Amino acid sequence: MGKKKISVSMLPILGCTVFAAGVLVTSAHSEKIKKIPVILDTDIGDDIDDTWALSFLLRSPELDLKLVVGDKGRCEYRAKLIAKLLENAGRTDVPVGVGAEIKSDQGEEGGQAAWVQGYDLGSYPGRFTRMESKPLSTRS
Repeated sequence: MGKKKISVSMLPILGCTVFAAGVLVTSAHSEKIKKIPVILDTDIGDDIDDTWALSFLLRSPELDLKLVVGDKGRCEYRAKLIAKLLENAGRTDVPVGVGAEIKSDQGEEGGQAAWVQGYDLGSYPGRFTRMESKPLSTRS
């Protein structure tokens, strides 16, 4: 028997079939992955490292981001950065926490202040919560 040739007009159909099979295998594999719940407590806004970390978390299918808290002074500023980044990423399902303010000589603005200038944290479509600072109780 001779070899059968594939017609050039059949290549798009063959390509679509291979693509669809790849999508099915990928989606079947992703359903088996048990996502790891994650809460990120961050001092985002001073350096770019925490911005990259949050972006990485948002793009990791094996991780389930439950909450992001801006902490370590300038919490309102940090929460605005988090909320705006989540909003731009289409992930307003992730709640934002505004950490407890601590005494700091850092000032009110950080290195990314221009990006959130005028951003109203109250306009964040997702949930946000202000954390309160309370003294720890001691047991006798």
